[in-house]
Amino acid sequence: MRLFSYGGSTLVLVYFLEVVGISKTCIGLIITLTIAGDVLISFFLTLFTNSIGRKAVLMVGAVLIARSGNPFALVENFYILLAAATLGVISPR
Repeated sequence: MRLFSYGGSTLVLVYFLEVVGISKTCIGLIITLTIAGDVLISFFLTLFTNSIGRKAVLMVGAVLIARSGNPFALVENFYILLAAATLGVISPR
């Protein structure tokens, strides 16, 4: 179910970015960096989870995910959307 909703949200994100007027190349860059950001942030968080605590890491992840949605609702600037997509993708696996 989680993978289905992640794939569905990607389709909605691509449609939204097209409506906003972002080029297909830039949309591809956003999607690619979203996946790369997910991998890198999740990897580095796993290094510190035991020392920081799982609950704290999940709280930070939830805040980043929630905050990364705001720019998509409020901003149409490509670079701000790119940063929000890359930094707000922590997946607690």
